[in-house]
This record gives sequence, C-alpha cells and structure tokens, in this order.
Amino acid sequence: FKPQAIGGAFFGPAADHVPILLDDVNCFGPDISNCSMYRQHNCRHNEDVGLVCQAAANVQWEIRLTDGNTTNTGHVQVRSSLNNTWGYICDDYWNITTAKLVCQELGLGKYAIAHSGSYFHKQANISIRTSEIYFALDDVRCTENATALRQCSHLPWGQHNCISTEIAGVTCPGNTSDMVRLVGGSDNYGRVEVLHNG
Repeated sequence: FKPQAIGGAFFGPAADHVPILLDDVNCFGPDISNCSMYRQHNCRHNEDVGLVCQAAANVQWEIRLTDGNTTNTGHVQVRSSLNNTWGYICDDYWNITTAKLVCQELGLGKYAIAHSGSYFHKQANISIRTSEIYFALDDVRCTENATALRQCSHLPWGQHNCISTEIAGVTCPGNTSDMVRLVGGSDNYGRVEVLHNG
C-alpha cells in the first residue's frame, strides 16, 4: 500500500484558531528533511491535508445515483466511511468501463451508458454554482479487471480541477432488452428504437 495524502479537509477542517504552519510542501525523499516548503501560506482550513499511512481493511465506499428521474439513472456520488460525506465524481476520463462498474456495484446490471457534462442537471434545466458542489473524486480511471470502484486510480480524495458542469453520470438499463424496443406495433412487430444518451 502506498501512503496517500488527502486534501480538501477530508477528515474535517481544523478550528479557526489553529495556525497553518506550512504551505506548498514538496518532498523528494523518505523524511521531512527532504522537503521544500513555505512557512507563510495563503490557505484556509478547508484545504487542510490528511494522510492515510496504511490501507484500512474496513474502509468502505458507498455509491448512489442522484438527480435522475428513475432509480437507475443519475449523477454518481460516492462517500467513504473515513469521512461520511457524499460527493460527486468529476467527468474527467469518465467512460463506459467506469460506468459499467458503477451499475454492477449498484446491482443494476452489467450494461451502462456513461454521461458527462452534468447531463442530468442539463436535462432538468438546473444551474448550480461550483462552490455549491463537493467533488469527492476526479480523474477516475478503471481497468476492465476492476470489480469495485475503489480499485480504480484517481486523484487523492477531494482533489479536483472541476466545475459544476463536469459531473459524471450513468444510465443503468439493467439488460439489453431495456435498451431496444418496438414502437407503433405490438410485441412482435414495430419500429425499432434504441436508447441513446439516456
């Protein structure tokens, strides 16, 4: 397990009276003597850094879909048992592989449609400021071998370069029969329609 620095006050911000002593810490060796840093800062406690030194076997991730019209569609939110705060996933590198993994973890089948660009907010004509959104994960990249979202690479929890129009989403059609239908006829004939972009 590689130790992981986690920004964005993942474990909660320190009280206002607690001084911030270091900024722009950059290390190139095994101890603090191999680090460059500034003793003056331009930070707030919502930028406090935490550290996970070893993998905790009991750390759990939860996934849910929000902002969609049905239980199998929506923007993807995650939370960790370490801080218990729900946050969105940014759509940088969002793709069908990751969307399928989300649907499988939610028990909604192995098929998926990946949505980017805050798709469900656009569908509902909702505009939200970036300051009103908490992004938990960014640059999520899953391989075909991953069986859980937590196995995918990503930036440290809470670190992102995203704005409110970059929320990742999914449609989990359940099975392929939900993606194709016959219209204007009966169960045996009709015009073929295919689900595209939700």
